Amino acid sequence: MSSLRSSNNLKQQCQQRNAILSEKRKGRRELMLASQRIVSVIEDESPRLSPRGYEERYRDIYEQLNENKLEEKQFNKVLEQIYNNSSRQNHPPFTEMFMCGVIYKLTQQYILMNIHQKQMFLGIIQNITGFDSIYNNELIKYNIFQILMDSLNENELIGLGCGCLCNLLLDSPLILKYSMENQLPQRLLKVFETCQKIPYSLIWLIRCISSKVHDEKILTSFLPLTIRLLTIPEDKTKTTAFVILGEIVTNNINVISNNYLITLLRFINFSCEVNDSAITAALRLLRNITSQVYCEEIEELCLNLFLKNNDYSSLTTRRLILDCVNNVSDASKSFSEKLFKSNTFCDLPSKTLSVMTLFPLKRKWL
Repeated sequence: MSSLRSSNNLKQQCQQRNAILSEKRKGRRELMLASQRIVSVIEDESPRLSPRGYEERYRDIYEQLNENKLEEKQFNKVLEQIYNNSSRQNHPPFTEMFMCGVIYKLTQQYILMNIHQKQMFLGIIQNITGFDSIYNNELIKYNIFQILMDSLNENELIGLGCGCLCNLLLDSPLILKYSMENQLPQRLLKVFETCQKIPYSLIWLIRCISSKVHDEKILTSFLPLTIRLLTIPEDKTKTTAFVILGEIVTNNINVISNNYLITLLRFINFSCEVNDSAITAALRLLRNITSQVYCEEIEELCLNLFLKNNDYSSLTTRRLILDCVNNVSDASKSFSEKLFKSNTFCDLPSKTLSVMTLFPLKRKWL
């Protein structure tokens, strides 16, 4: 990044990389902005500058960072300028070159930063990894992983550190490898137990790990804390907990023992009874379970849900219930007989019957 010190060849380098970077961006922007990304939204961003305006501003910021003796107020101002421009979705191409140089300088100074400055730095990392994966190789070279692991030791930095790790794990197999080698799941469990207020990014990071690993020991360790999340009344947290459990079940059904299974069925049933916002995630979890295992408790729950199908106005909810019923009917002849011996079908409204034509029950006893 020493070439950035020269203003004469900066524009030439940027123009050379323009085609490469624009090609990398093509078709990836929507993926980078998917719901799994964690990005700090900056409401007071300055109006978009022209490329020349960006070049002048960023060159000035970079030159300030090159000064080894910045006062605290000056350094804070520089960090704020970088942060306020880090969440833009469509930077000019040379912005990435500038940002890589800035990150390199900041990682060198990280150990000397106070808590507020570290928060600003991690916010920058969270934003740029939330929008683009093209920084990942540079970040790994600059030892960002160790910085993020160390952030888990500071209560004020846990949320931002988890957000950065979440974004990186989505793109970088190498970061996932480092995470497993450095026992990140165990670190998260410890943070979960000791943290007074659980940041949502920590929960989201657990989801990312659960979706990418199949190790029975790791997935089993996530089960108790995820089930605890189901007791939190906040809809967003409860929904995410069901999603995490769905990832765990999909990756390794063996982690769910009988005790855990019965507990999960109770939470699913409660969510369906109150018809809360987590019902879709709960029923998707039940669909994953019924596609792989069978027990009497599952049969009883699915039968009860089917009998109450009239109560749900959501077509998605009805379809998921019928999926679960279909799975159980494949595993149990007696279940299918119970369905058709009851007078349920006579009472079903037309909407439910229309859904059933799309998802017909397999009558295995015939």
